[in-house]
Amino acid sequence: MTKISKQIKDQNPSAYGYGSLLQIPGNEDGVIRTYYVSFKDYDGDIRYCPVDKEIYEWDRNEKRKEEQRIDRISRCRVHSDKYGLKICDHDCNKCPYNRITRISSEVSIDYLYENYEYEFKAEQPSIIDTLIKEELFRALDEAVNNLSKEDRTIVELFKDGKDDGQIAEIIGSKRSTVQYRRQRIFDSLKEQLKDF
Repeated sequence: MTKISKQIKDQNPSAYGYGSLLQIPGNEDGVIRTYYVSFKDYDGDIRYCPVDKEIYEWDRNEKRKEEQRIDRISRCRVHSDKYGLKICDHDCNKCPYNRITRISSEVSIDYLYENYEYEFKAEQPSIIDTLIKEELFRALDEAVNNLSKEDRTIVELFKDGKDDGQIAEIIGSKRSTVQYRRQRIFDSLKEQLKDF
C-alpha cells in the first residue's frame, strides 16, 4: 500500500483526522478548547479526531492504564521474605539494588533460578489424582446412563449449553418443570457421587 502524503490527509480531515490540535475547529487561536483523541494512522503519523468529553476522558484513562501496565511489567523482580519474589516498588532513580537499567518482570524461569535460586513447584497431578478423576468420570457416565430417557435428554441438552427455557421448548414442557427436574437430577447425581 502506498503512503498517503500529509498534505492529502490534512485536506481530508473527515477521513484521516487532523494533523495537529490547532487544525481542529475551535482551536485556531492557539488555545486547545476541543476534546480530542490521538491515534497513529497506517503510515505511523499521529492524527487527531474531535470527540465529546466522555470519549476524551475514557481514552485518556485507558492510555493511563496502559502506561501503568507497561511500567509495572518493565519493573525488576526483587526478593521478598514474605512473597518469594515481588515486583519492585522503589524509585528506579534511587535503586537500592544498584541496577543501572530495569530488568523486566517478564523474565524466564532460568533467569529467576540463576539470579535468585527461585524454583517453581511442578504442577503435575499425581497418578492417584489422575486415577480418582478417571474413576469419577466413569461413575458419572454410569449414573447418567441409569437415568430415564427424558432425564438423560435434559442432562445432555444442559451439557450442550442450553438453558431451561430452550430445553423446555425442545422437549415440549414448561420451563419451571425443566428447572425442577434438572435440579432434582443434579442433586441425585451429587448424592451418588459424594464419595469422590
